[in-house]
Parts: sequence; C-alpha cells; structure tokens
Amino acid sequence: MKFKSLKTRILFWFGSSTFLVLLIFSFSFYFLFEKNTYFNFESKLYKEAIFIKENFLHDNKENFNKREFLSSKAALFENEQIVKKTDDFKLEDISSYLDNEKSFLLIHNDESMHAIYTLKINDKLKIILYEDNIDDKIEDIIEVMLVIEPLLFFTLLFLGSNLIDKILIPINHITRSAKNITINNFSKTIPPHKH
Repeated sequence: MKFKSLKTRILFWFGSSTFLVLLIFSFSFYFLFEKNTYFNFESKLYKEAIFIKENFLHDNKENFNKREFLSSKAALFENEQIVKKTDDFKLEDISSYLDNEKSFLLIHNDESMHAIYTLKINDKLKIILYEDNIDDKIEDIIEVMLVIEPLLFFTLLFLGSNLIDKILIPINHITRSAKNITINNFSKTIPPHKH
C-alpha cells in the first residue's frame, strides 16, 4: 500500500499496530475473565456442597430448604432419588449429571448457560447444586468491550495524529526551506531548528 505523505504512512502503521494490540488485549481479557468466572462458580458451588454435607446431610427437610445458608439451587440424592431439595430446584435430566465422572459441568442451551456441581459423598449419596444464567456477566463484559474498544481506538488514532503533526513540524520546515533552494538560487540555506 503506497501513501503519498509521511504522516499518512506513520498514522497507518500506528493505527494498525494499535488495532492489533487492542485486539490481542480484548481476546486475552475475555479468555481470562471467562476462565475466572467459571472457576469462581465452581468454587462457590463446591463450598456450598461441602456446607450441605457438613450441616444438613442428616437434618430434616424443612431446614434444608432455608435459603439463608445457600444461594444456589440444591438437592440431595440417595440411590438416584431426591431425598431433600430446595423449592427452586428444577433441574431436568438429572440422571446424566449423577452418572457423570466430572464434578463440575457447564451446560449450554439456547438461551443461557448453567453451572452444575455434583458432590459424591458415597456410592449412594450425592449432592447436586446448580446456578442459572451464569453467562450474563460474560455477555455484559462483551457489550462493554464492543463500546469501549472502538472509542479507545479512535481516541488513540486522534491523539496519534496530533502527535505526528508535532513531530513532523521540523521535517516540514526543512522540506519547505529545501524547496526554495533551486539551481538558480544557492544563497538560500536551511536554518537549524531550535529543537
């Protein structure tokens, strides 16, 4: 790609490298944010499962349903049958989660994503906890990045253009002076720039 002016060439390379850096930063930030979000959900569900195991395993059903100790939806299974559950536990196709080797699963469906944690106490007893709509935070960060990244890019491009203008002042001055020196006029000189 050929550009006529030096400023345009410098601005093109500055803009290209800025765009590339912003793109790499965006993908890296999104990847790390997503991994961190999933890790936080897994840790939260694990802690709540341990809390249920230690405090509510042999307690009555009414205490198990109290929400102050639990922010997730939970159920206690014995021989793959629900023994206790919170009122809002409405997980479908439970047998696939009970038999799964992984303790933490992310389930994607058309509208949202769910985090499911299964704590195997013994061969008979299992606790399943799940959290709905965990992708809301990730979607929010994508929307924010889609607004901020172009604004940041064009702001940096504008600032870069102004900086290039200031940097090129001595070069433009020398160029103008050199144009005044002709084959018929050698008396003109290029005065040294004070900067």
